[in-house]
Amino acid sequence: MKGIYRKIFINSILRRGRGFAAILLFTEILFEIKLKNKGKALNILYRAMKKIPPHFFLRKLTLGGKVYPVPVRIFTKRQILLSAMWVLELAKKSEIKNFSAEAATILLEATKGVGPAMEKRKEWHKVGLENRMYVRFLR
Repeated sequence: MKGIYRKIFINSILRRGRGFAAILLFTEILFEIKLKNKGKALNILYRAMKKIPPHFFLRKLTLGGKVYPVPVRIFTKRQILLSAMWVLELAKKSEIKNFSAEAATILLEATKGVGPAMEKRKEWHKVGLENRMYVRFLR
């Protein structure tokens, strides 16, 4: 199961067919995790990716001219993909120039249950719970 996390994380880094560059960036992130925590980097990545993913996806539904984000249940691979995309997006938005160091920090904070990735997850769940009454209008 841990191989799926590695594969999905690398594929979410991948842009324009640059597989080797994505693998190098992934190994840099693992190296940064190893430097900061002195533990097994893949196990830390695995624990962080188990804590971050949402339980549902927010699909947009238009009713009466208004757009509502409606929660829809998703499968495990999609959950892993969303959590990897969130980590990478948050690392890109940060003000720190070193992308791999920031991604490693986000993953380490997620293993402890704090940080921007967990805040995004809580916000996602809050919006989903507010709009769960519109699920019946989905087809």
